[in-house]
Amino acid sequence: MTGINPMAKSKTVECSNCGSEVPITDSLCRYCNTPIETGHKLTKGEEEKLTAVINAMEEALVAAEGLNWVSGVSFLGISIISVGLFLLYYWLLDSTIVLILLTVFTIAALFLFLGFVISYTDNLTYRKLYRGDVKERINEYLENQGFSRHQFDVLAEKVLKDDAVLRRFLFKN
Repeated sequence: MTGINPMAKSKTVECSNCGSEVPITDSLCRYCNTPIETGHKLTKGEEEKLTAVINAMEEALVAAEGLNWVSGVSFLGISIISVGLFLLYYWLLDSTIVLILLTVFTIAALFLFLGFVISYTDNLTYRKLYRGDVKERINEYLENQGFSRHQFDVLAEKVLKDDAVLRRFLFKN
C-alpha cells in the first residue's frame, strides 16, 4: 500500500450497519446513528497530521476569546450602576447597615448577571466561528484526506484537553 487513503477521492461512505450512503464528514449515520468508519485505519503519519489539524482548529477557536468585547463593556456598566445605586441607597436610607447590605446584595446580583451575559456571548462567538470557519476547514480536510468525522472525533477526544473549546462541537449528531 502506498500510504494514500483509498477513501480520499470519495465524499461519501457506506454505513456498515444500514448500508446508506453518508457524507464522510458525518460522525454518525443520519439514519441509524452508527459511527461512520471508512474502513481505513490511520497510519502513524496520518494520525500525526490529523492531530496537527485538531490542534490548529482548537487554536483558531481559542484565538476568538479576545474578540468578545461584551465582557469589558459589561464590567464597566456594572461598575457605574453599582456606584449609582450606592449613591441612591445612601440618599434614600438612614441605616448604614441596611445601606451596606443592600449595596453588597445588589453588586453580587449584578455580577451573577454579568457572568451569565459573558458566558452566553462567549458561546455565541465560539459557535459563530465554528460554523463559519472551523467546521468548514475540518470537513474540507477530512474530504481531501478521506478520513471520517468519527476518526477525527475519536482522535480529538484523546488529544484535546478536558477544557478545550473544540470539545463543545465534537461527539454530537
